[in-house]
Amino acid sequence: MLPFWPKIRCGWHWNPKNIVLEYPMVKKGTDAYLADEHRGTAYIAEIDGKIAGSLLVTREWSDWRNAWIWWIQSVYTVPEFRRQGVYKALYSHLQELVHESEDVMGIRLYAAKTNGTSGDIPQAGHDR
Repeated sequence: MLPFWPKIRCGWHWNPKNIVLEYPMVKKGTDAYLADEHRGTAYIAEIDGKIAGSLLVTREWSDWRNAWIWWIQSVYTVPEFRRQGVYKALYSHLQELVHESEDVMGIRLYAAKTNGTSGDIPQAGHDR
């Protein structure tokens, strides 16, 4: 699917955990969730036929809700498309999917406290 995407992710100029993102490991991790939906699902936003951004959704079972919670992580917007509502469009799409689902109850956003830019992202904590 997106052979260049792990390279873009390794080129992130900001990393909240100060982890060096090595291409071979990121490629293996990306290939793993693309091959196995139980590991995660990638959502891609496009503008004028160009990839503008993405996010990864992983699932967590909630026993006290008897339903899935979707966790948003690995949010990335290509620099030329920032401040154009890319994340908002992706999040709105997820909200629609949750409302249509019978076994997904909410969405949560994983954001490191040290992420200076995550404060610009509307807080995800949607439950239906």
